[in-house]
Amino acid sequence: MSVLEIYPRHIKVGDSEGWCGPSLMALALRPFTPGEDAVVAWAKAQDDAVLLDVVHLSDGRDYIVLERLHTKQTLRAALAEQNKFLADAILRIPTQHGTFE
Repeated sequence: MSVLEIYPRHIKVGDSEGWCGPSLMALALRPFTPGEDAVVAWAKAQDDAVLLDVVHLSDGRDYIVLERLHTKQTLRAALAEQNKFLADAILRIPTQHGTFE
């Protein structure tokens, strides 16, 4: 499920990363590093959440999936943020400026 989410917010500190979408947050954390502390603090600032799953990756990081509780941002506002992110991304796609004869 976390793979299908679109994540308009992202942070990367060292080997740790975090993504925040409308209903989920995904974290890839390198344990016992300053990056882990920074990404966890960032995730807490995004919204309150409950743990859904933890997967231990072969590179030593932990992949953590959290479900947002929408205490700091409503689901409607989160979906609007996602739609704006997608619209902005589409506008950045280069267009062909030539004639086809």
